[in-house]
Amino acid sequence: MMRSIRLAGLGVRMALAGGRSSLVRMALMAFSLAIGVALLLGALSVGPATGARRARDVARGGQVAQPSAPMRDITFRWGGATTRFEGAAIPILMLRGVGNAPVPPGIPALPRPGEAYVSPTLAALLEGPDGALLRPRIPGNVVGTIGDEGLLFDGELYGYLGALTSFPMERLAIPEVSFAAVEGPTSDLTFTALLILCVFVLGLLLPVGLLIVTTTRLSAATREARLAAVRLAGATQTQVRVLAATESALASVVGSVVAWPLFLLGRIVVSRFTIFGYRWFPGDFAPPTVGIVVLVLGLPLFTLLATMLGMRRLIVSPVGVARRTRRHRLVPLWPALLVIGLLGLAGSSAFPDSVLQLPRPLPGALLAGSLTLVLAGIAGTVPALGRAGANALARWGPTPSVLLGARRLESEPTSAGRVVAGVTVLLALVGMAQALALSALGGSSSVEVRPWAAALPAATVFVSSNGGHDRSDAFQALRTVPGVRSVSVRDRTPTGGPVRAGSRAEVLTDGDPATEERIRNELAWVANAETLDELRSSYGGSKEALRTSRMMNFVTVLVLLVTAASLLVSTVDGMMERRRPMAALSAIGVPVSVMRRSVFVQIAIPFAVALALGLASSLVVIALLFRANGETAVYPFGPLALTAAAVSAMVVLVTAIAMPWARVARRPELLRNE
Repeated sequence: MMRSIRLAGLGVRMALAGGRSSLVRMALMAFSLAIGVALLLGALSVGPATGARRARDVARGGQVAQPSAPMRDITFRWGGATTRFEGAAIPILMLRGVGNAPVPPGIPALPRPGEAYVSPTLAALLEGPDGALLRPRIPGNVVGTIGDEGLLFDGELYGYLGALTSFPMERLAIPEVSFAAVEGPTSDLTFTALLILCVFVLGLLLPVGLLIVTTTRLSAATREARLAAVRLAGATQTQVRVLAATESALASVVGSVVAWPLFLLGRIVVSRFTIFGYRWFPGDFAPPTVGIVVLVLGLPLFTLLATMLGMRRLIVSPVGVARRTRRHRLVPLWPALLVIGLLGLAGSSAFPDSVLQLPRPLPGALLAGSLTLVLAGIAGTVPALGRAGANALARWGPTPSVLLGARRLESEPTSAGRVVAGVTVLLALVGMAQALALSALGGSSSVEVRPWAAALPAATVFVSSNGGHDRSDAFQALRTVPGVRSVSVRDRTPTGGPVRAGSRAEVLTDGDPATEERIRNELAWVANAETLDELRSSYGGSKEALRTSRMMNFVTVLVLLVTAASLLVSTVDGMMERRRPMAALSAIGVPVSVMRRSVFVQIAIPFAVALALGLASSLVVIALLFRANGETAVYPFGPLALTAAAVSAMVVLVTAIAMPWARVARRPELLRNE
């Protein structure tokens, strides 16, 4: 036991004793693993987060009393006071208790007549400089704030009012017998949102995984030389493998520790965004305990075993390292995985309701598994097709640089192909982001407005009475509101549908937002007032679609940066690993420009394959998404073309940044043998 501990300690000292380069390599490995673990923790938290939000929503929605039940020990809840302020919806619920009435979550007791409980954000809004415009719509003294258990997300605008004794609650309100969540936390995601969520998570994890694989292979030749020196000092093959695995295990331990603050920071950031029309509290993102244990304890063990298994083909001798046999490339396996994944997605999109009815977590596992097979199949097919293209190009070989690059890619196709395979995920993300704006929220992105309503001046405010009652007198009284120029009582609605005479009106204002708020104050509790843009937004989700699309574009940029970092690390390390062959080529007169162009060829061939496969896979996933919604597919060719151009520019830029290392790698002193 003590010998094993001392051996592990020696491995740690060897991993950190290589000077600045060893510390930089260890820091890169640990940081890459930390990002991967943090994203995995976030992926494990999606289910609990949606479940916790759903449970709070069900609890405060209450359980309606049966019509035949006696009207005792109930709470009447009426939501007709919902209003808008500065473009934001503010649900205001009126409550009245009978007997031992149940209390909604988040407040200590039912508000008495003339009292109000509001969310902390709404309380701050009422106390702020604009609170005077909103205060008349909340006729009651604020006696407390609603706790987090009674809100859906941090920053929600929400409030409870105590009903006045003169208000006919028994006739208008809903009788609630309980506010306890009787059903377990469940996810209310649609099939489209679940599919997008799976692509979103996998689109983040796969490029980070490629970065981890790339950084863990940094300076492999240097480590092998160090292991040969240890073998020369008398270490056995098993001891050498343990020493090699200790470095990876150390990086995984450090990465697991650093992952926690990254995860905690990330969930705070995510809680500030609206995703698929939802927001959460940061504490909702709490991964299961089993998942935490598996990640924290399993990651070091996994990296240890992976390193040990990866070295089983290596023969570490005192004079160097050799591989036992040539690795067999399972080329037919990757297209098979791609086909199986596509069949799984096609079957799921053909029967989305059946998939959603499966017990948890089978729906997410089915979709995520199919997408994983698709992405894995593409990632494995890219190096194989790149090798085939390099073989054909090498036979043609018009210039020495093309010949050198093609032969190098043919001998080791996975080095660059593994990294540029992330381009396929990047393009899939862009396609899904645009498909989200067109499909996921597109069904409610904009309500149909009648031509006569769209032709009215932009300063027009549309008012509608609660319950469709005739409010002609209240509408005519709006003429005295400052900023109102004219009032036209109508029996028509700007969105169509049946309407009672005198329940609608168009109010022409001076365009000042304060005038609209004064109109809402005048009509509080009897009618709603909305501009044309607010009318569209209230019925649809155009703003939510825009926010979600922007968030997906931000993630696309993030994935692009991670892919660029992986490509840069792989290119630079590949040149440094081949510095002796490059020095030999330089010694026989090969110009450095030829070697630089050969490096570019090694990247350009698999990149072209990845670009084509990425575009094709993105279009296929978009087609399946629209099929699941029963809509006609709309393909965002423009954004995809723009992203393809950006990725191409990224490859050229990264290759140009890595080119100076080609001059370093061709120094004549590298030919010396010691």
